[in-house]
Amino acid sequence: MRVDIHTHILPGLDDGAHDIKEALSLLRAVHSGGTEAAVLTPHFWTQRDRIDKFLYKRDQAFLRLTEAAKDIPVKLYLGAEVTFFADMLEHDLEALCIGGTNALLIELPASHYPPSAQKVFYGLKQKGFVPIAAHIERYQYILRQPEILDDLILCGALMQINADSLFSGGKMRRRMLGLIESKRIHFIASDTHSMKHRPPMLGRAMELVKKKLGAEVSEEINSYLEF
Repeated sequence: MRVDIHTHILPGLDDGAHDIKEALSLLRAVHSGGTEAAVLTPHFWTQRDRIDKFLYKRDQAFLRLTEAAKDIPVKLYLGAEVTFFADMLEHDLEALCIGGTNALLIELPASHYPPSAQKVFYGLKQKGFVPIAAHIERYQYILRQPEILDDLILCGALMQINADSLFSGGKMRRRMLGLIESKRIHFIASDTHSMKHRPPMLGRAMELVKKKLGAEVSEEINSYLEF
């Protein structure tokens, strides 16, 4: 089963789908691209929201979406894209995990590499979580110092890139394919927000990986979680 572990399809919660109509368009595109399941991962910012308040809003939106989307054959799971914060280990984060797993999708800061990142990722692993660093192709400090990936992987983290990074220019594509081939990328996801801004294209990305790196590599990508 092909699962897109990072989407912003759940309507009205963040900068993704604005309403049910837009969310349904995205789900139809997910299905037509050959993806069978999607994890709904709205942004969670601890600076802006309490976990319980976020979960209530998320669950209400999920109920509305599942009722409207019952004729679209895409299985839906709940999760969150959790913005990194230094005291993550002091919070109960289990309810933010990707549904049915112990995986926690984490967005690192865009501007700088947090000094506490390794400590937090290792601590999450020790507590039984599988931390997944979201869209690592966006972080210039990782592109400049790819050994950061190795440090985080040693701390128990898995790495995710966005599908569109494989279609955003030759240099970026080569860099991401190299990281996939060296087994430093564990997930490709769409991170879809709208049909105009980052549409679902996980299927295209997986076909590209299969063409460039072979069927064995493409089958291993996204196989690190059981749903």
